[in-house]
Amino acid sequence: MLSTDGFGSRRHLTFLATAVLLLSACDREEPPDAAPDHGGVGVVGEPVTMDDDPTVARFRAEAADYLEMRSALDGLNRRLAAGDATPEEIEQWERMQERCDRERVRLNAIMYADSVDPERRRAMFWILQSAN
Repeated sequence: MLSTDGFGSRRHLTFLATAVLLLSACDREEPPDAAPDHGGVGVVGEPVTMDDDPTVARFRAEAADYLEMRSALDGLNRRLAAGDATPEEIEQWERMQERCDRERVRLNAIMYADSVDPERRRAMFWILQSAN
């Protein structure tokens, strides 16, 4: 006999949501559009630097503190993952992570400004990826 937790159970809703997501594109007559090939943000490809571009150079300078914080967080992340972090380091990580989050929002606002064209935006994206 099959046992269920009821119609509103998490298990049932998860199954239903999965089925809906899988079947939602089954009525298409043609495949979905391919990803753009213009090399926009998020498209995997060779890093773009545009070091000679003044807009990108200003963004690199704006991102310097963020990149430094991300680098410092890497060491703390390793200690947290290993379970070796002290309570003080955990507090430091939390404060630093909040600062990084705020800085990333600020940098995204610069990167996604209407005045920034896709090629410069891609170079800015790769600057931020250097922190990962």
